[in-house]
Amino acid sequence: MVIDIISAAVTCQMQCVRCDQPATLRCKSRCGYTICLECESLEGHCCQLGVNYNEYGFPEVDSIQYKVLFDKFHKENKGTKLYPTQNYSLNLDQLNAWVLAVEQSGCPSEIVNFAHTFVKNLTYIGFDLFHEKLNQVAQDIRVQIAALAPAKVYALIGMNFRKSTTWVALLVWDVLTTVVTNVVTDLKEIPIEDFDSNIAIIHMDDMSYSGSQMAETIDSAIASLRPENHYFVLVPYLGIAAKRHLLRTWRHLIFSSCTVEIATVWQFLTWDGYDPMEIMTKLNDPVWYLLYQVKSTHNLIYFNHKLADSVSIPNKMLAGLYVADAKGKVLQTFHAIRGCEQTVYKTDQGKILGPDVSLTDFDEKSTCPVAFYKNIKYTFNGAVLENTRQPLLEILDKMQDSWSMCKLGVMEFASQRYCSFQATRAADKETKISRWFSVDSTSTASGRVTFHAFSCYAVFVQRSNSDESTTIAKPTVQVIVTRETDVRSSLG
Repeated sequence: MVIDIISAAVTCQMQCVRCDQPATLRCKSRCGYTICLECESLEGHCCQLGVNYNEYGFPEVDSIQYKVLFDKFHKENKGTKLYPTQNYSLNLDQLNAWVLAVEQSGCPSEIVNFAHTFVKNLTYIGFDLFHEKLNQVAQDIRVQIAALAPAKVYALIGMNFRKSTTWVALLVWDVLTTVVTNVVTDLKEIPIEDFDSNIAIIHMDDMSYSGSQMAETIDSAIASLRPENHYFVLVPYLGIAAKRHLLRTWRHLIFSSCTVEIATVWQFLTWDGYDPMEIMTKLNDPVWYLLYQVKSTHNLIYFNHKLADSVSIPNKMLAGLYVADAKGKVLQTFHAIRGCEQTVYKTDQGKILGPDVSLTDFDEKSTCPVAFYKNIKYTFNGAVLENTRQPLLEILDKMQDSWSMCKLGVMEFASQRYCSFQATRAADKETKISRWFSVDSTSTASGRVTFHAFSCYAVFVQRSNSDESTTIAKPTVQVIVTRETDVRSSLG
């Protein structure tokens, strides 16, 4: 398939030369080309492979984009597998019963007042609402990007596909794919020279609680960022404190007006008419802190698709609502989340969670709700993704059909197939002449092959799985340069 396309590209290019039309074969939006009539049969094919052709009909390495891989990854994984079905809504009966029990327990008034604020303001976000809000934010950002008309648009999808960023990207990809020109797993993957133009970056996640993780990512590229860069934060829910933190990191960030901002415990206590300093001082007493582990910066929100860590929310309280007397002796336990009543929560240290156990984070398999996106069985070309130690795009790259050399800017080459442009057999019957190219062999160490328009060569390509003494990554490509020819005479 790929060989036929590459061969057709060369034939098509020759026709364009003969009809004295511009021979540029470049992808446009919706996989169109600027080509002459004889080349119309090629429309869409090479664009789907992420390949552009220079004015001489040869693939350009710089045009190969990882977006092609992610488009394919999205197409294979979109749909109901991304949608959680189990309900983990608030158990209002248990919450109200807990408040009543706290009022009757004889515990300090500060604890009673906090209990009222906690139950009044705790917010549960079901998946349907989350998905709706996420799409609203994505639609808004897409409109903003279209109006700005940036030179390029990079979508930051995260390195580890078990994290929420990849899941969120897949959920909104139908909205964003028409404006995104490439995807990256790290800001450092964006060419340094691109920051000098009006590029746009889309940084997405399900929510930013404190802003620390996003700020760390932004800070990693702070030396490259320019005011003219359009840096969008695509999150449906955002902590008010997180927004301040992020803007301190890079004041040119762009947020959607559709994003819902979430207040902290301190803010809720203030709005409810209490003295937050007084209540937080009591909650920080050793007895009460161990029971509730509440911080003034916590957001009072949780999602159907996950329970965040103790840096972000009072997750120990969501695992178990304890009622204690004035001395801190536990009298009763209630459960805030419906469907989690029988869960045996464990800490990341392997301890069973209890009133006297400090919690930094949960064991990811012993919590409720378990992070939904960590258990999605993503596939690519029908194979399940399992290796989480490598960046997602590298994993997809290695899982391409038959080790697609088209991604490197050359045709996919199998031992018994060769390009019809130049079908001359070599002396070695196991090797075929692929076509006329000038090869910069020094680029092959990084898995890249660079082509030049004039002074092309007959290039022999064969697969090699044997160990090499060089640094060339396997599977390797052996390139043997023979005689030089003139590309113009080949085309004539």
